[in-house]
Amino acid sequence: MKIRADYLVQCALENKPISLTQEFYLPKLFKSLGITKSNNEGRRLIDQHGVRINGDKIKGYNHFICQDDIVRIGRRIYKMNLPTLEFEAI
Repeated sequence: MKIRADYLVQCALENKPISLTQEFYLPKLFKSLGITKSNNEGRRLIDQHGVRINGDKIKGYNHFICQDDIVRIGRRIYKMNLPTLEFEAI
């Protein structure tokens, strides 16, 4: 099951809880958070093995992200903060 990134942003703005049992569509999530400029850029990064979560290469576009996961996108490293739906640069 995919979650729309705009839904995630809306939940964060309204302080609604986000279920951790659903997958995130990473390219749209990265675009919504301003990490990439487009969904295509996010897909390209994943296809070129430029995205790692907790040190593991990501092979698909959908993935579970939990609180305090370390996400490396290219050379940039972020820590996921789910209650506010933000990536904190490390």
